[in-house]
Amino acid sequence: MTATPITDRTAPLDASARSGSRRAATAGTRGTLTATIGYAVAWIAGLTVFASSTQVRASGGQVVRALAGHQFAAGLQYALTEGVTAVCLIAVIWAVTGNAQPGRARPTIRLAALAATAVSLAECGLGLWLSAGLARAGEAGLAGAVNDAITRLDGLKMVLLALVAAAAAVAVRDRALPLPRWLSPLAAVLAVAIAVSGVGYLALSDAAASTAWVSLPLLIVFVTASGLATARVRR
Repeated sequence: MTATPITDRTAPLDASARSGSRRAATAGTRGTLTATIGYAVAWIAGLTVFASSTQVRASGGQVVRALAGHQFAAGLQYALTEGVTAVCLIAVIWAVTGNAQPGRARPTIRLAALAATAVSLAECGLGLWLSAGLARAGEAGLAGAVNDAITRLDGLKMVLLALVAAAAAVAVRDRALPLPRWLSPLAAVLAVAIAVSGVGYLALSDAAASTAWVSLPLLIVFVTASGLATARVRR
């Protein structure tokens, strides 16, 4: 009987480990791409199924009349723009910050994104209650209060996303995040625009809230470009 060299036994194990790593990397890339594309598609579809407005002052009666006959479309919009986008956003942020250099950038971005995700999911729940329950029952008083709560939560979410964008702008500029350099000024502009619109939603100011027509497209472009760049680096 001859002894088998130890290298012969470990070589298949090394090959298997490498194969497993490649499969995990491929799965991670696909997950990032799915979340990135899903984020953009959910926003576009959500804004298409029901009319959207940046007017943040509305009475309960106005809310009930606006939703009358459109409860399903309004509920679908809340599910897409507050539910699906929240899940996709945190998935993209986690992937984007996965290769971040040691420092404050990653924990700051991740914590702010997690908080924004939680707020968005709360908005989704309240929105579904408003559209499927309160509006159908015609409870104007409670519908107005819930609508105001959703609006202010949206403002809080925007402020948190402004923190994400500001931290990302600095991290990309300092090369702490492996993203294209042009995303740094884009993130900086996004941080300012979405902070202004967030304050407008928190204060129920139609003038400041109208900035959302600028900040939302910037947000979609920033998240989509960051996710695609990260998927390309991983691949």
